[in-house]
Amino acid sequence: MEKKHPRRALSVAEINRLLDAARQQNPLRGLSGPDRAMLYLVAIQTGFRASELASLTVGDLNLDQDRAVAILDGGRTKSGKVAKILLGRAFADSLKGGLEDKPKSASL
Repeated sequence: MEKKHPRRALSVAEINRLLDAARQQNPLRGLSGPDRAMLYLVAIQTGFRASELASLTVGDLNLDQDRAVAILDGGRTKSGKVAKILLGRAFADSLKGGLEDKPKSASL
């Protein structure tokens, strides 16, 4: 079977349209529009799979270090190995604002 659309990275403009549209939408699967936009941004920045994102909690993000990171233990990754993804400072700072009122055990 031939693929109709080859895989490719989204352009910056496409990412911005996706995030803007998500922010403006009604809740879907228990996520508000702004929370869904944040989840999409985390997916784009980390490359985590859907199941990995679903297991990600606020406590898995260390945003206060000079080198902010998202860490998943091996029991929650497809490879079975710890995944430690460095996050850009601007991205980490934007996440902090949306997560500051959530407990460490809260899912993203």
